[in-house]
Amino acid sequence: MNDTIIINAASTPATTPTASAGKQRRLIIATSLGNGLEIFDFTIYSFFASLIGSIELGQVTADTRFNFFHPPLG
Repeated sequence: MNDTIIINAASTPATTPTASAGKQRRLIIATSLGNGLEIFDFTIYSFFASLIGSIELGQVTADTRFNFFHPPLG
């Protein structure tokens, strides 16, 4: 039997290219802006869900509040 081990190029780990400082800065800014918009969106939705819930349903309990907050959590 031949005990030779053959390693092909597909099994070697790939190296990831590094981004330049300008690209990294743009990536961080874009990611921060996207996260900030998501937090803003969730905050506005939460405020208006509570407001509309109290107007439409009167007394808002924990059970009815869960129904309004359920869509962004799913």
